[in-house]
Amino acid sequence: MPVTRKQIVYSRYIFCIIILLFCSAFALVLNVGAYFLLHELSITLHLLFSGVGLIGGFIYLLLILPANYIWGQNGGTAIVLIFVALASGGTFLLKAANLNITLPTPNQIVMLTVFAIIGLALLVLCSMRVSIWFYTKKHS
Repeated sequence: MPVTRKQIVYSRYIFCIIILLFCSAFALVLNVGAYFLLHELSITLHLLFSGVGLIGGFIYLLLILPANYIWGQNGGTAIVLIFVALASGGTFLLKAANLNITLPTPNQIVMLTVFAIIGLALLVLCSMRVSIWFYTKKHS
C-alpha cells in the first residue's frame, strides 16, 4: 500500500510538532528551575516566557514548512529573515510607543490561552492545506 502525499505532509507536521513540544517542555523545566534557583522574576513571568516561546515556535514552524514546499531550501531562509524582521520591528515599536505593560490577570491568561489555541489550530489547518497543495502540485 503506497504512502500518499497527504500522509507524507502529515508525518512531517507531526514529527516537527513532537520535536517542538519536547523542546518547549525542556525550556519550561529550565524556566521553572531558574525561578527556584534565582528568584529574580515571578513564576508567572517564567511561565509566560515559556508560553510565548511555544507559540512563537508554533508560528515559525507553521510558516517554515509550507515555505519549504513552495521555495525548497531557500524558503527556510526567507522565513527566518521575515521572522527576525517582524520580531525586531515589533520590539522597536513597543519601545518607541513607551507602553506601560503589566502582567495579565489569571482570567486574561485563560482567555489568551484559549484564543492562542484556537488561532494556532486554524493556522495549522491553513498551513497543512497550503503544504499539501504545493507538495502535490510540485510532485505530480
